Amino acid sequence: MPQICTIENAHVAENDRPHEPSRRLHADVHRALAGNSYFAARNLAVEVREHDVVLSGELGSYFHKQMAQESVLSVHGVRRVHNEIRVVNV
Repeated sequence: MPQICTIENAHVAENDRPHEPSRRLHADVHRALAGNSYFAARNLAVEVREHDVVLSGELGSYFHKQMAQESVLSVHGVRRVHNEIRVVNV
């Protein structure tokens, strides 16, 4: 059974950049993942809904799943991460 995890980012205020285009946030999240060598060549899907990010795809360990989540949480403007990445033996 897939393990889905939702984490809220406490350092983003409710009114912090309320009109920031989701397109820019989407690009920032992709850059954060691409900047990490664990995810640069991986096919992870990113969906942005206002300040919430949904991650999906497949990785080879729970450690990498957690690292992807933490990389996204470090992006300014991300309030919550819904981690739907599946862990598979690759």
